Amino acid sequence: MFYLPLAAAVERADEALGHQYDIINNSIYHGVVDRECKEQREQRENREQRERGGQRERGGQKAYRESDRSFCSDQNKGNEINPGHCYSDETSSDYLYDVSFIGSMYRKNSYDEIKDMLPDYVRGYFDALMKMQMEIYGENYIDGMLTAEIIDELGRHFRIEKSERSFSDISLIFSTTVLGFKIAQLERYKLLGALSKRYDVSVFTDDENADFVLAHNMGPVRYWDESPVVFYNSRINLNFTIRNIRSGIPLRVWDILAAGGFCITNFQPELVMYFKNGEDIVWFEDEADLVKKVGYYLSHEDERKRIALNGQKKVRELHNYDVRLRAIEEAITT
Repeated sequence: MFYLPLAAAVERADEALGHQYDIINNSIYHGVVDRECKEQREQRENREQRERGGQRERGGQKAYRESDRSFCSDQNKGNEINPGHCYSDETSSDYLYDVSFIGSMYRKNSYDEIKDMLPDYVRGYFDALMKMQMEIYGENYIDGMLTAEIIDELGRHFRIEKSERSFSDISLIFSTTVLGFKIAQLERYKLLGALSKRYDVSVFTDDENADFVLAHNMGPVRYWDESPVVFYNSRINLNFTIRNIRSGIPLRVWDILAAGGFCITNFQPELVMYFKNGEDIVWFEDEADLVKKVGYYLSHEDERKRIALNGQKKVRELHNYDVRLRAIEEAITT
């Protein structure tokens, strides 16, 4: 309730959007945009030409191509960032990305390091368990399925080092740090793959070797000063909550909204405490629902911008430092 880092989302967005954007000859040409123009234009255009034969149709919309955009052209008129970095009619057509995701793909994870050492039936059990958990949001089924027999077998192949003060056991550690990261890897590739079959998807990840069939690997961005620029310049921003987060709302959601971005996220029970679905944020129930909603909001720009603006206003008004510090003071003094 009083978590101060959430209030930092507003400060992070203001700093990034305040100095990463520079209006030069009436065009946005700085920071991430500048890097996109100079370092990735040729690479992405060559890749798109190779993958799409120059151009393709996705969901009734033409695929994104930098040469069709005006963000690196002095012909781009009226691109002023309005106070509070909210959406305006002048900037509505100047998005750099259709669908974006910033986050790790967990290409390196502990499960892949030990799976070949596990008996076939244990490995098959974990594979089925992870597949089942991937289909369910808002509930954790892994802990209850790690039976004593499975844990005993696991203990023969998996060792943990912990301090004497640690309350963690092999079941908790394996569930969170081993299976949790592997599920995140499988889930993110699966969802991004499904989306990229229909829409133009850009992934900003520190795993520059992540292998996507259709989505664009844009490489890493600095989270403090570059990610808000991506959030602001994307029609749709995705959040996939790693299953290690049993409860709560990931910081990525707050940062997207604070930057004025439109956010589609998996469901977390705490979302209903702070937001209204379809009013200031959108959450999905499963893969089919995600694909459907991304298509809907890409083709309903006014509604999408309204939701993004509502989410930004709510974060800035109710989750800034002043509000959080007052809440802490009241809790201490009462």
